[in-house]
Amino acid sequence: MTKVRNGAVLGHDKCLRIATALKKDPLEIIATAEAQKEKNKDLKAIWLKLAKERGNE
Repeated sequence: MTKVRNGAVLGHDKCLRIATALKKDPLEIIATAEAQKEKNKDLKAIWLKLAKERGNE
């Protein structure tokens, strides 16, 4: 988690493990990780919207 806090991007496999451990929707964690590394503002906004939607289920 220290690496994540310092800006490291997680791979999908680690996102799945974290989601399982936290009992969260894996897509929420994956979308958040994708948004973190996305340079395009529009695509980043789409990833963040998806993460928020999946986090509210």
